[in-house]
Amino acid sequence: MQGYIINTRRPALSDPRVRHALNLAFDFDWLNQHIFYGAYRRTQSYFQNSEMAASGLPGPAELKLLAPYRDQLPAAVFDQPLPIDQPQGLRPRLRQALGLLREAGYEVRDGVMVEHQSGRPLTLEFLLYDSQFERITQPFVHNLARLGIQSRIRVVDVNQYLSRLRQFQFDLIVGSYPQSANPGNEQRDFWTSAYAETPQSRNLAGVSDPVVDALVDDLIRADSRSALDTAARALDRVLRWGFYVVPQWNFDGTRVALWNKFGYPQPFPRYTPDFSVWWVDPDRAPAITARQRGQE
Repeated sequence: MQGYIINTRRPALSDPRVRHALNLAFDFDWLNQHIFYGAYRRTQSYFQNSEMAASGLPGPAELKLLAPYRDQLPAAVFDQPLPIDQPQGLRPRLRQALGLLREAGYEVRDGVMVEHQSGRPLTLEFLLYDSQFERITQPFVHNLARLGIQSRIRVVDVNQYLSRLRQFQFDLIVGSYPQSANPGNEQRDFWTSAYAETPQSRNLAGVSDPVVDALVDDLIRADSRSALDTAARALDRVLRWGFYVVPQWNFDGTRVALWNKFGYPQPFPRYTPDFSVWWVDPDRAPAITARQRGQE
C-alpha cells in the first residue's frame, strides 16, 4: 500500500467522513491517463495482489472475527462490499465529498470550507521531501480547492522531513506499508494504539482503535495459513473503511530490459523475477556476442 497517509492526530482529520472526502477528491483515473500513460492500476488493499486482500462482503470466517465488534464498527463493514463503490466521474465524486463534509460539520462560506461552529477554515499541508511528487499532488490540491479546502504543498529537506515525521508533525505525506506474504508482529507497529503516540513508530496515521488492536492480535495468533488469510482480510476490511490513507497505484509486474541470452526457470516466482537463478544460455549467447562484435 502506497498512498497519501492521513495524520488522524490532527483534529480536522480525526473524522472518517473528512478522510473519505479526501479519498473522493483524488482523481486517479485522470492521473493514470494524462501522466502515467495508463501504466498503473489503483491500489485498493493493504495486502494488494494476494489472498489476504478483502473483497466482496465478509464471509463466515471473517464475520466470526468481526461480529463481536459490530457496535464499534461502521455498518458499511458488514453490508457494503469491497472495493468501495465510488462514482467514476470527478464531479459526482466531489458532490459526494461535499455531502460528507457537511455531515462532518463543515460548510462553504465565500468559497472557503469552514467549520460550521467556529468558522475555522479547513486547511491541509502535503509534506514532501522530493519534488517528483509535486506534479502528482498538484491536481489533488486543485480538486480540493474546488471543495473550498485550502491546501498547499511544502517540500523540505530530508533532515527536516524526518524530524517532522518522527514527531508526527504533518497533515498528509506520501508513504507506504510494505508487506510480506506472512504478516506478523510488524502490524502492531503499523496500526495499534500502543504505537499511535510513540515517536518514530511506523503508525504514521495515528490509528488508535481497540477493534484494530484486537484484529492485529488475531492475525499474529493465527495458527494456520487459512486463519492468517482470514485475519488479514478482516483487518484489511476495517482499515479500508477507516480511510486512513488515500491509496495511490501499483504495477503487478516487473519491467526488465535484457539481452535475449538468458535462461530462467518457469513459472516465475509470484512477486519477483529472482535474477539469482538465471543463467547464460549456451545456445543463445553466441548469437548475441556475434551481433555485438558486428556492431563494433
